[in-house]
Amino acid sequence: MASYQLCGLNAIWFYTNSIFGKAGVPPEKIPYITLSTGGIETLAAIFSGLVIERLGRRPLLMGGFGLMALFFGILTVTLTLQDHAPWIPYLSIVCILAIIASFCSGPGGIPFILTGEFFQQPQRPAAFIIAGTVNWLSNFAVGLLFPFIQKSLDTYCFLVFAAICLTGAIYFYFVLPETKNRTHAEISQAFAKRNKAYPPEENTDSSVSDNKVARRPEQDSASTLDNYVKNGIV
Repeated sequence: MASYQLCGLNAIWFYTNSIFGKAGVPPEKIPYITLSTGGIETLAAIFSGLVIERLGRRPLLMGGFGLMALFFGILTVTLTLQDHAPWIPYLSIVCILAIIASFCSGPGGIPFILTGEFFQQPQRPAAFIIAGTVNWLSNFAVGLLFPFIQKSLDTYCFLVFAAICLTGAIYFYFVLPETKNRTHAEISQAFAKRNKAYPPEENTDSSVSDNKVARRPEQDSASTLDNYVKNGIV
């Protein structure tokens, strides 16, 4: 959930006009370009809803963060070289729209799905409370710190978010198992397998009944011996 907010998309939402202005977009065209970001977000969300049950959560999440890291890097280059050619500012706009599309196609909604799939019903309320708290604290941190990061690093400020997105993609590759069409027990076993921590096997009904059957001859022999002692045979 922290990656959901720290990936840098909210920095783009909060300071869209400033970023577009820094990219060399005329002020009278900024509102129209800002409006197009909403359309891109809607289309990407529809795409994610259509393919999530086919591709799974893991590829969309890793692919989304990976593409965001790539486009944040390209955006840094275009912002740095925007005065070298008249078409470079428009490439910056394309990068921003691509970042939004990459986010909404995977990282934008999947963390909330995973929160429900990772926990059983009794633990879900607490899990959602913790996830929501981390979500909004991360959101607050980005909104508070981004102006200072932008002032300090200038056009290189988006490299911070590129590094966060790349780290998130690598982390999910090594840690996150696929949860599509899996039960909570199967997801827990997949996590244990990835972390090489195998929990002790729980006794099933069949194993419990087998143990009872195995102990029954011992109990019968013990009761027979007691009867012999009482009758004075032994």
